[in-house]
Amino acid sequence: MNLVVARIFFLILVWWICSHIAEPFFIIMGALSVWLTWKIAERMELISKESFFHHPKEGLQYLGWLIREMARSAFRVTRILWQVKPRITPRLFTVESKLKQDLALSLYGNSITLTPGTVCVKITGKKLQVHALEKASIADIKSGVMEKQVAKVIK
Repeated sequence: MNLVVARIFFLILVWWICSHIAEPFFIIMGALSVWLTWKIAERMELISKESFFHHPKEGLQYLGWLIREMARSAFRVTRILWQVKPRITPRLFTVESKLKQDLALSLYGNSITLTPGTVCVKITGKKLQVHALEKASIADIKSGVMEKQVAKVIK
């Protein structure tokens, strides 16, 4: 029970940090919405053992890594777009994943989309169709580093 309370508190803290709202009414409503969402997901049996919240240490490490990747990609895309003649080579390509769980594939696809310059267009089975703005982004995804990071979180 204490672990559930800690997870709910963590989600409330994340909500509060992301919302930038410090008014008591909104903090209470945000906390209530997080708690209600947790209870509904629990009742629907959506919270499984493969969940991000069952590995909080790895999850936080992944979140830090993802934020660094997002910043790095944002600077790269900004640099490209500020050029007089941008050297973009947009491509649509498919990458096959070794991840087994649906949650892991979903997290992988969402992580690709959160990284500037790339969008996961579709997931079919274990194949992800990705649109990339430049060749370097394609190489980053095909290197498998992001996939390995996701695999650490979703065991």
